[in-house]
Amino acid sequence: MSGRALAAAAVVAAIVGALLPYVTLALGFGPNVSLLATFLGAGAGAVLGARGPGALVAAQAAGVAAGQTAFMCTALAAIDLLRARGVLDLAPSGLAIFAWLSVAGAMKISSLASSVEMGSPSSLGVLDPYWRVYCFGNVE
Repeated sequence: MSGRALAAAAVVAAIVGALLPYVTLALGFGPNVSLLATFLGAGAGAVLGARGPGALVAAQAAGVAAGQTAFMCTALAAIDLLRARGVLDLAPSGLAIFAWLSVAGAMKISSLASSVEMGSPSSLGVLDPYWRVYCFGNVE
């Protein structure tokens, strides 16, 4: 994997991780993170010159992992608010929070990695014709 692909993945992760909690709290629901990360990955890959299916899958995996982690941070903030009001008696330790957030991001990355090993990424299945054209040019 090229440095440009890693840079595109980092850009997508930063955007998704920063915006997802705000959008989720403002709208009351979150967008489809997998699709959002794929489109942002295509855009970041085009701008940074990262081409190929590996770059797109890396950007999507990074964006989805950041989205999963950001969502869990939102849930953790809700738990903390309920604990402060005395409604919930749950005070997770720093290690428990680290494990919770790490597992949230790692679950999606391992899911994408296993689907890539089996062929076309399952989460990109709907966009299959489009990402093939993006990655390989005009495919007939």
